[in-house]
Amino acid sequence: MSGLKMLRNPKDPIRFSTLSANEVQSQISAMYNEDVIVYMIRAQNAAVAMRKLESETIFESFEISPDPAAAMGTK
Repeated sequence: MSGLKMLRNPKDPIRFSTLSANEVQSQISAMYNEDVIVYMIRAQNAAVAMRKLESETIFESFEISPDPAAAMGTK
């Protein structure tokens, strides 16, 4: 269910190129057990996923696939 919730509500982290610290703090504070939030960090071609568990929050970072034109245009 938490994955489904993550996919249904990506609007703020994906819609805006930047989020205020207050907005991020508000979203993290509103997380329930097993919720996941993903933030794209476009300037770094990366993303950060936050997974809320009962006694901890796990942060995972990963590289996003490059634009196909950029990858294929490399000599």
